[in-house]
Amino acid sequence: MTEQKQEKKSMTRSDYEQLVSKKTWEDPKFLEELRRDPKGVLEKFIEKPLPASLEVVLVEDQPNKIYFRILRNPAELSDEELDGIAGGWGPSETSITVSVVTTTVTVACA
Repeated sequence: MTEQKQEKKSMTRSDYEQLVSKKTWEDPKFLEELRRDPKGVLEKFIEKPLPASLEVVLVEDQPNKIYFRILRNPAELSDEELDGIAGGWGPSETSITVSVVTTTVTVACA
């Protein structure tokens, strides 16, 4: 196994989101493919099949809109998700949103 494949195996979902976003900035064709088939493109990118029941949704930030993701509570896992953990999928991997960030937003708190 190559060093690159070993690195990908130990990466988190956030790591993958950053890599995918960077690739979309550098490769417009990759972005178009990702828009057409987010799950298929992501499976190729991570070199691993995703569960058949998993839906992958592509969300692209807009100049005047950001998407804030709230993670699921790991204490609220279904039997299927518990089975998935035994098969190597953790709770944060039971649903995947690939974010393509196109803007920087600063939020000021009063």
